[in-house]
Parts: sequence; structure tokens; C-alpha cells
Amino acid sequence: MVLHFVFWFIGYAAALLVEVFVLPSFLGSSVPAVASAVLILGIAFQEFMPGFWLAAASGVMRDLVRPAGVVPHAAVFLVVFLAMRAVMRSRRWDEPVRRASAVAAGLVSLPLALVGSNWAGAAFFDIRWGWLGWTDLVSRPAAGELLFALAWFSVFSWLMLRWVARKRGEMVGQI
Repeated sequence: MVLHFVFWFIGYAAALLVEVFVLPSFLGSSVPAVASAVLILGIAFQEFMPGFWLAAASGVMRDLVRPAGVVPHAAVFLVVFLAMRAVMRSRRWDEPVRRASAVAAGLVSLPLALVGSNWAGAAFFDIRWGWLGWTDLVSRPAAGELLFALAWFSVFSWLMLRWVARKRGEMVGQI
């Protein structure tokens, strides 16, 4: 368990450093959220407590590398973690559908949590960070992020289905 957590946290840290320091040199301001994609996968493949600590530690690291606006990234990532866990607990689905639905919930809840954190900061602390709102979810950068997320989710789903097909093929061969 601990090694899985360490593996996913190192993967998140590497993806975050590449996203913040390397990719802007090549892509300018339209850098896809690679670190968030790694984090969502890491949460989906962890048990409850390691996933919780992965979300919290990743949020703290994100705040160290790139400071948050109103609400710390750890709080935003914990909301994403809770949304993913709620989907994983809500139904007793077979394995690839359960993880894929949790990843989809993570992809949907991350921008909603970011907008919600901005609104909470504006409502409770009178702090606005970049005037982030619902219209930003349909902007051109958001469309690029959506295309990245759809492509990434499609590849993930295809790999999960291939994994299940291979496992079922091995099980048939053992009978």
C-alpha cells in the first residue's frame, strides 16, 4: 500500500514539474493538466486512506510549486477525491466500469471544485482570484482541456477494457 502511494505521488510530482516548468516553453499558456490526470488516476487505483493522503499531499505540493488562489489545492483535490469515492461506493459495478466511472467523476468534479472554491472565496472572504466563473468552463482554453481529457479518458478506458479481455482470456484458458 505504501509503495503504491509513493509511486503515484512521485508520478504526480514529476508530472507537475513537467507541467509547470517544461511544457509552457513549448505550448505557451495552453498547457494541458497532465498532473491532474495523473492524480485522478492515482486516486482511482488507491484504497480509501492512501487515496485520501495522495489527494492531500498532492494538493500541498501543488500549492508549494504554484500557490493557490483562495482555497488551497489540497481542499479542491479532497473534494475530487470524495466525488470519486462516492461514485465508486454508489454501485457494485464490475471492475473496469467502476474505475472508469470514478475517473469520469474526477474529471467532471475538478473544474466544478475549482469554480466552487473561487465562489466560496468571493462569498466568505471577499477574495476573487482571476474572476473564475461558469463562463470560463466554455472558453477556448477549457475546450482544449476538454479535448485533452476526452482523449486521455478514451485511452484509459480502452486500456482497461483490453486488460479485462486479457484477464478473461486467461481465466478461460485455466478452465
